[in-house]
Amino acid sequence: MTLLTRPDLSPWVAGVYVTPARRHQGIGSALVRYAVHQAAQMGVKRLYLYTHPAREFYAKLGWRLLAEDEYEGRPVAIMMMVTTDAT
Repeated sequence: MTLLTRPDLSPWVAGVYVTPARRHQGIGSALVRYAVHQAAQMGVKRLYLYTHPAREFYAKLGWRLLAEDEYEGRPVAIMMMVTTDAT
């Protein structure tokens, strides 16, 4: 999923969701780390995502805040990961 207001940023990590009953078991962290690793293997140097409720979750995984914006009437944090830092 692309943030339509930021077509200059690509590619995006999106759709990472763990059901509430399975949270706090490391599943989300493993999914995100795997996605970053795979992107690095494909030569992608930077990944982006946007979130509001999971900002701290991604920050703990090494994602850096790039900007704060509004999307579809809601505040979002646009975050970036340099994949070479994560491999």
